[in-house]
Amino acid sequence: MLCPGASFSNVELVSRLISMIHQYRRSYFEECWVPLNNSHRPDMFTADFLIICNRQMTWKVTAELKYELRQEIVGLIVPLYEASLFALDANRSRLSEILRWLKRVMAGKKKQKKYTVEELERVIRELFEG
Repeated sequence: MLCPGASFSNVELVSRLISMIHQYRRSYFEECWVPLNNSHRPDMFTADFLIICNRQMTWKVTAELKYELRQEIVGLIVPLYEASLFALDANRSRLSEILRWLKRVMAGKKKQKKYTVEELERVIRELFEG
């Protein structure tokens, strides 16, 4: 915030504005997307991912910002999601017994879809279509 009587050059003002924009952008990612990386189960990830996407699907942003945000989201989310799918596949034999038990326990509950990496990227690329 500018104080009365404070004098800033245009360069300083632009620098401050750019810094604020970067801070807002970082806060946006930390608030909305970073928590997805804590979703250790694909079904929980999918549920949380869909909630975030549904909230942001109609946001209006400029074409350049839309492209940049989508790229950052893909770069943040997809590698970790892909790694979790790989780990899940690697442990599938050990987990199959547990999963069968969970299916019996969760029999009446609605299941969340497990996305492929390509499907995840496609959904992210549909964000901000306002």
